[in-house]
Amino acid sequence: MGSKGNVVTWDSLPDSLKKELYSEINEHYLFHGTNTSAVHSIVEHGFDLKYSNEWCLFGKGIYFAEKAMKSDLYTDKHFRLSNLDPKKRFKKPPCMSCHDDLCYCGNRDYYDSVMGDGKWLFREFVVYYDASQCYPEFLITYERV
Repeated sequence: MGSKGNVVTWDSLPDSLKKELYSEINEHYLFHGTNTSAVHSIVEHGFDLKYSNEWCLFGKGIYFAEKAMKSDLYTDKHFRLSNLDPKKRFKKPPCMSCHDDLCYCGNRDYYDSVMGDGKWLFREFVVYYDASQCYPEFLITYERV
């Protein structure tokens, strides 16, 4: 799972929750931060790619993090512990040649998510084509101190 080992959320899960995930298909719990105004829609309808922003680091997609601290940067006081099944994943930034969300030079249909790993402080996981690969499972509400 990359140069930094297992997804951090997996290592910290109690055994009872680990049994709920399908490691055979690379399923993990990850955090997704959002603002309060989006909470109801995500809880009721799931994630929607039409609300993603094309100016993000890895292009237009639904972003997740393995560390709550990263997701906290994008929220006011709610964030989700979500379930992600990335299917096929590659570990590199978007194509340096075509400078687009995903590489349109070749293998475009093969990849459906990216794991940003390397020089950044936090690993990020981005779903590009199929929002049904991820779903909100827990709503976490907290207060910053």
